[in-house]
Amino acid sequence: MSYYAANDIISHDPIPGGVEITEQQYNDALTAILSGSRVSIDDGFQIITTQQEVVDPGEVSPEQNLENLKVLKNSDLTQDCIIAISEGFEFQGKVIASDQMSRDALTRSLVAAQNGGAELKSWFAKDGTEFPLPDKESVDELAKTFIQFTSAMQDKLTKLCMVVNAATTPEEITAASWNEIDQPDQEQ
Repeated sequence: MSYYAANDIISHDPIPGGVEITEQQYNDALTAILSGSRVSIDDGFQIITTQQEVVDPGEVSPEQNLENLKVLKNSDLTQDCIIAISEGFEFQGKVIASDQMSRDALTRSLVAAQNGGAELKSWFAKDGTEFPLPDKESVDELAKTFIQFTSAMQDKLTKLCMVVNAATTPEEITAASWNEIDQPDQEQ
């Protein structure tokens, strides 16, 4: 699988004006973006963890103001993505919690189970009910659904950030909305 980055965007697909990155850089960037940081390729691939100061629009050129609006909108869209991921995903008729702690715990458990560690026999839905994972196939299906869900949310964020970054007017930036692009159906 290939990984790509552009300013404030990462993807599994090539990005116009972007660069190819390693899987580790992709994973680091995904974690950073979901934590509110930014990705930049202006001086080589880097993660920017400090907030960029946005100056009074009256003190900058219209072009710089447009760039400031893009940065703010991409940040807002990233927060919308974090919220959408944290709301959980559906698996076997249950909503699975996927806030940061739940994602970390699920990832550790799935990796351990797939690497011959402790066998994963059940998991908990967001409402606290336990549901069985009777065999390796059901564990694999949970892992597949989890990966598809997080990838779909990241792809949605990437598409929206590409729309924002291509915008030439403040109205185009404002029009980009998390609800603008429907969430893809999740396989179960």
